[in-house]
Amino acid sequence: MVPVAFAILVFIVGYFAEETRARKVVDWLATLGMFCTLAIAIKILYKVVFGGFVLQFTYPIATLSMLGTGLKVDALSAFMAVIFSSIGFAASLYSVRYMEHDTGLTQYYVLLLLLVASLNGVAYAADLFTLFVFYEMMGISSYSLVAFRKHQWEPVEAAMKYLFMAAIGSTAVLLAMSMLYGLTGTLNFEGIANALKNAEAPTGYLYLVIALLIGGFGVKAAIVPMHSWLIDAHPAAPTSISAMLSGVVIKGGVYALVRTLFMFFPVTVYHWDWMLAVIGVVTMTVANIIALVQEDIKRLLAYSSIYNIGLIMLGVSIGHVSVLGLTGAMFHVLNHAIMKALAFLCAGCFLHVVGTRMLSDLKGVARRMPITGTCFGISLLALMGVPPLNGFWSKFWIILAVFLLPDPVYGGILGMLALINVLLATGYYAKVLRIVWMDPESEKVKEAKEAPPEMLIALIILTLAILVIGVYPQPFFEISEKAAESVIGVLG
Repeated sequence: MVPVAFAILVFIVGYFAEETRARKVVDWLATLGMFCTLAIAIKILYKVVFGGFVLQFTYPIATLSMLGTGLKVDALSAFMAVIFSSIGFAASLYSVRYMEHDTGLTQYYVLLLLLVASLNGVAYAADLFTLFVFYEMMGISSYSLVAFRKHQWEPVEAAMKYLFMAAIGSTAVLLAMSMLYGLTGTLNFEGIANALKNAEAPTGYLYLVIALLIGGFGVKAAIVPMHSWLIDAHPAAPTSISAMLSGVVIKGGVYALVRTLFMFFPVTVYHWDWMLAVIGVVTMTVANIIALVQEDIKRLLAYSSIYNIGLIMLGVSIGHVSVLGLTGAMFHVLNHAIMKALAFLCAGCFLHVVGTRMLSDLKGVARRMPITGTCFGISLLALMGVPPLNGFWSKFWIILAVFLLPDPVYGGILGMLALINVLLATGYYAKVLRIVWMDPESEKVKEAKEAPPEMLIALIILTLAILVIGVYPQPFFEISEKAAESVIGVLG
């Protein structure tokens, strides 16, 4: 409710601010709203993970309470909400200066606050009805933010592609919800899980539901072959929104997929694990191969996001037999959100100062913008998995868990494919590092100066998070483990 309240406040204040030309009031008010949301999310995480609380809210309206509980917060929900809120805060802080030349900033910040509110709603939902409402709210906010610069053709085209693909995915999810409701008579997560446990045997009907959930939520998660919207949305959207898309929006799809599959369909009965493993490997491989030849820095980072989603899917696929694998996947959700948000925000600084996204025009730019260049370098090194940065630990635990699978042949094949993809990704990350740091300066960067302080603050906060988690990963690993156990615990 906090970001929704601030969205309403920003809308009201923004009207008078436009009249008095006090535009910065809106920027800082929205950022304050994001900070308050993050503070509450952290408090909830502490109470749930370390205090043992289970927070629950039931709809007071009888017809809605019949559909489900409403909201229920466990370790996984609280963990995801902190990730969503933290990247939202960084994006809002960064936008104070990055978006200053745009008009319609009141609408921009209202949509950004509603996006964070809807992401947290998805995380806290205790039934499919609530999850779907917030999921669609998340979609509408993100479509609109991608198309924010509507006077240009590229954002409108990208947003329309995103809208059409996501609408098909949402339709698949809605059909799966209808089938589950018809079968079980409830949309409550626990109610559906208990009803399906009593089913005599898996049927083609239930396998169709599984396929619809994977396909529907897979669109938002940007798994191959449902990834193409993300490639167009990243270059077209404002860079702060690119950070939100890669950092948290696609994780909303991953979360919904993990929550529904693990709760409703025990892997030992329905055997969907191999399907997610195949999806993970194909997603990693396709994204990495295409990323190797990209010249647009934002498109390259978009393909990198898809590769990391594939790696997360691989960890999720073995979660039923390996707590370490699912823990690594959840830890990588956190790490990738920070690393990729930082990488995009740094790329946005280059774009803001130099005015181009093409790598050939960004040669040597890091030497002209040393703070931004250093932060960008750290983000890429973390994405490579270089120790002692945070990306190393989550990648290491996922791949180690794969190699330690009870079936050594299956684990060995998956592990080798994952390692090959890690090396492929290292290749294009290293190429970008060489271009921005070592290549002779291009004509366009000769007059470049460091990014404004407000933008640098957001970069430094995310860079410190990468370093702190990398040097001292234990508490973050423990929270990720609690999140993973809250999912696996449902399976009994």
